[in-house]
Amino acid sequence: MVGVFGVLWWLERNNKLPWGKGAYLMVYLIGYAAVRFVLEGLRINPWITAGVPVARWISAALFIGAVLWLVNVVKNQKDINEK
Repeated sequence: MVGVFGVLWWLERNNKLPWGKGAYLMVYLIGYAAVRFVLEGLRINPWITAGVPVARWISAALFIGAVLWLVNVVKNQKDINEK
């Protein structure tokens, strides 16, 4: 997670995310979910639903939700800038 924080800090310092402060939270959640999804494969004796660990289902849902929210923020920001 320190790596995700480092990337976000670099993005903020270099003004690479022009969509406002909410975008940083979404990018963090995307990174967190991706790292968590990978690390859950290392867990011994996980809870499993439909052949997939429950934590991976949650990570995938968080990732998809954060991506959709970020896309919505970017789209709304573009609409505001066009007016």
